[in-house]
Amino acid sequence: MKEKKKFLWLYGTILFTVAFVLIFMAAMVQLRMNKDFLKYAFGPRNGSVVDGTRRDAASVSEENRVLREQIYMLESEKKTVSTQLQEVKNARDLLEKSNTSNLNILTAKQFVDQKKLKEAALLLMQIDVAALSEGGKSLYDSFAAVTIKRAADASTLSGQKLYKAGRFQEASIEFKTVYQILKPVATADLALYYLALSTKKMGDVAQAKVYFQEFLDNYPSSKYAKDVTNQIKE
Repeated sequence: MKEKKKFLWLYGTILFTVAFVLIFMAAMVQLRMNKDFLKYAFGPRNGSVVDGTRRDAASVSEENRVLREQIYMLESEKKTVSTQLQEVKNARDLLEKSNTSNLNILTAKQFVDQKKLKEAALLLMQIDVAALSEGGKSLYDSFAAVTIKRAADASTLSGQKLYKAGRFQEASIEFKTVYQILKPVATADLALYYLALSTKKMGDVAQAKVYFQEFLDNYPSSKYAKDVTNQIKE
């Protein structure tokens, strides 16, 4: 009986030992597997992913830099093209203006030859002298100033005759023409004075006061200024 118990105890001890060894080995295997997994997940393999990500980020950054440079170049080219288009437009406008001015100077000369001084003078006042060709400027200088003065004198004389005859509407037209012709180049106080008087005689008092005030603003030292001031007060 004692020998049987001794055998069972020995047998149990051996089984326990074997079981313990198996459990220990299983634990070691599991630990090794865990280590391998961690190594795989966070070791050099993951470093390769990070390096790849960094390389991708660097590549994207370089592409963005290239794109920014291309956008800058396109913007610069756009400004250049816009400037060139504006220069072409300016040149075209200048050419058109020059053609128009040269045509007007020839037409004005024809009016002078036909004794139509008023029409010639009004056309001359519209000419942009700076846009004329050399030949056009030479022609303009040869007769423009004389024509404008002759036209102003003729219209002034005609206007005064019409005013004295009581034909105030016709007189106002003549004096308005003289004022338009002379104002940019000479003193036109006489023309504006009679334009205002004729307009008042026509019954348009409000417009006459506008002309009188314009007279005082432009010719305060004129010999007609005192009478103009009195006319405004009436």
